[in-house]
Amino acid sequence: MFTLIQRRPPVPVKLRGCENLPEDRNAINIGTWNVRTLFDKHDTKLMNLLYEMKRLKIDVLGVSETHLTSEMEESFECNGFVVIHSGRNDNIHRQGVAIIITKDLSEHLVGYNLGSERIMSFQLLTQYGPLFVFQVYAPDSSYSYSDKEEIFHQLQHQLNLLPRKSHIILLGDFNGKVGKNNSSNWPGICGQHGLGQMNEEGERLLNFCAANNFSVMNTMYKHRNKKRLVTWVSPDGKVQNQIDFIIVPMDQKKLVKNCRVFNSADIYSDHSLLMARYIMPLPNLKKFKRSPKRFDVTRLKDKQISENFKIKLGVSFQPLLNACEEGSLDD
Repeated sequence: MFTLIQRRPPVPVKLRGCENLPEDRNAINIGTWNVRTLFDKHDTKLMNLLYEMKRLKIDVLGVSETHLTSEMEESFECNGFVVIHSGRNDNIHRQGVAIIITKDLSEHLVGYNLGSERIMSFQLLTQYGPLFVFQVYAPDSSYSYSDKEEIFHQLQHQLNLLPRKSHIILLGDFNGKVGKNNSSNWPGICGQHGLGQMNEEGERLLNFCAANNFSVMNTMYKHRNKKRLVTWVSPDGKVQNQIDFIIVPMDQKKLVKNCRVFNSADIYSDHSLLMARYIMPLPNLKKFKRSPKRFDVTRLKDKQISENFKIKLGVSFQPLLNACEEGSLDD
């Protein structure tokens, strides 16, 4: 079930651009990043992450491997952002996902769903209808077959509960390689700009996308530099993979204007920031004006109304006068 957000007084929403991408006032910069951890006593890693979000003008960021547990506050504000996270409930600082949005954009936040330490989602109010954003952290190859299947069963169950014709964005570290030049085998699902050779986890992801008519967007765009496709690099720098993805329904591909890796963002992780520019106009929130209550004092010119007002006023103050007579002035 979605946790509904209580509305705050509306403020103007400032939509941002990101580096090297054209400005569009109706666009939202959406990214995903495996940061390896956000758990430390002084929140230095979180502060670093929020700094990079401000620098690159990111509106929505899905985060994997936060290592935050469910014992911590599930949503909180920090440095102009709203952090919503879902973690383990056994106080073990492993896995964990989060979604961070700007405070301005949170005015359009309808609610969020903390599924597990590997899946969470939230809903935004837009002019095109509801927008549901999911952050996923899939198990890697060291986990069992049942664990890998379970995460997609959970994700499918949550998708089945959404209203028809909803706008959907899947973000996250799916720990699978969809492979290079698979566009002919997976038309509309996988583009020509994947990396490496497809593995079991990547095939499972593509089958899931085929069943739901989804497209893997960061395989759709050609970039001069291969590094803009690489989302993970091994510690020795010899292995480069594309295992983090941004996925949308096929009929909503036109809403995504670009999707690429930003290697300039640094948070001491072996994963790189993946970001897309998503065209989604937001509604103008109505501003409620509080007009002062006015009293028609001209009615007191009527003798009957004036006498009734004096009587009513005297009755209201009588208990106070009685209390003053019985007690001291201080009481």
